[in-house]
Order: sequence, then structure tokens, then C-alpha cells
Amino acid sequence: MPLNVEKLKSSRMFQHVVRQIEDAVVSGELLPGDVLPSENKLAAMFDTSRGTVREALRVLEERGLVDVRVGVSGGAVVREPDMDGIGERLDFLVRVGCVDYDHMDEFRRNVEAVVASLAASRITPGGVDRLNEALQQARNALQRSDAGEFLRGDVAVHLRIAEIAGNPLFLAVLRMVHENILGAFPQFRLRGISVLERNCRDLERLVEAVSSGDAERAAHLAREHVRTFNITMKAQHRLRKAQRSDP
Repeated sequence: MPLNVEKLKSSRMFQHVVRQIEDAVVSGELLPGDVLPSENKLAAMFDTSRGTVREALRVLEERGLVDVRVGVSGGAVVREPDMDGIGERLDFLVRVGCVDYDHMDEFRRNVEAVVASLAASRITPGGVDRLNEALQQARNALQRSDAGEFLRGDVAVHLRIAEIAGNPLFLAVLRMVHENILGAFPQFRLRGISVLERNCRDLERLVEAVSSGDAERAAHLAREHVRTFNITMKAQHRLRKAQRSDP
């Protein structure tokens, strides 16, 4: 596997190594599954040290571009592009409190309204079927009072809408938000059968608007659904806080 590189003398040499390997992935010079040369060979190619190469590989692994495998048959292997690395960094922002309920509300109300409107304008009979399938998953879970399965159905509805909208950037970002945050963190979990029932009614109205091609109504319902969700989350948070402070 050829890899053409440019040598550079710099105190931040590892950044130069990272940039050139990233450029090789973007250009298609390096493809998923390709194994990079050994640390020794990369060091010689870039006219730098193994330590610099190791630091560059660590950064590339954090960015989700390579998997670094140890052992005799190990090495750095180019990964298929995905959103996992970004999702993990977003997880960290939530854990340390940099993303709160209102941040999530503001982001989702604006983005999901646009996505719902696009989906309604681009809906197809197949899209209607996929939406109803996801909605039925949520309904079935509600009948069993299965909050965990209801959440998975809820996420499926939102992601089906994003898929129908047809923009891979919206889909990737909303998948990250719904699967890595809303579907994973307990502070964003709906509690109580009445809350689940109200959420399901919201989903039903949203699915109906998208399925009927009513872009304006779909955008409005998406905003209202997110607004109601945020009000519920903050109320649940206040209740948990009060319960912890009770003697």
C-alpha cells in the first residue's frame, strides 16, 4: 500500500503526521482496512521519531480514523468512517455538565423542526411504512408498560424521520444525539405511564403530519414535542433533587 508523505521539521511534528494521514484517507489513497506501515517505517518516512509517530497514531485513533492493534500481527488499520468518536466526545460534554436540558432543547427544537419539514416534503409510500413500523414499536411497548422498549421505539421514529429527510448530515447528528445521549443518559429518560402515553400521542401526531406531507405542521409538532419533552425532563430533575434532599 503506497503512502506518499512530505517531510517536515517542526516541534509539532505529530500534527503534521496526523494531517497527512487524514488527507490520505479523505483522498482515497488510504482505504478502510488498509494497514499503515510500522512505527519504524512511518518514522523513517516522515524523518521523525517513533514517539512522534505513536502520538500521531493516538490522535488518529481518538478521531476514529484508525484502530491501533497490538501484537505480532498488530498495527494501525484504517477504519470505516463513522460518528462514534464524535458521539463519545459529546457524551463527555454531557457528563461534565457542559450540555444541559436547555442546550439540548434549543438544539433539538431548531434541527428537528427542519428535519421534520424536509421529511414531510420528501415522503414516499415506503417512508410512510417505515415510520408506521417504528411508531408501532413504541405503541406495543407502551401496551406492555415497557419503558426501555418504548424509548427504542421513540428513537426509531425520530431516526426514520431523519432518514426520510434525505440529508446524511442531519441523520448522523440526530443519531448521535438520540442514541448516544437521549437513549443512554438516565437524566433524559421518561418516567411514568402517563408521561409515556403523552409522548406516544405526540409521536402519532408527528408521524401523521410527516406521512401526509404537511411540512408546516410537521415542523410545528416537532418543536412542540421537543418543548414538552424538555419541560418534563426539568420537572423530573427537580423532583429527584427534592427527593434526595429530604431527610
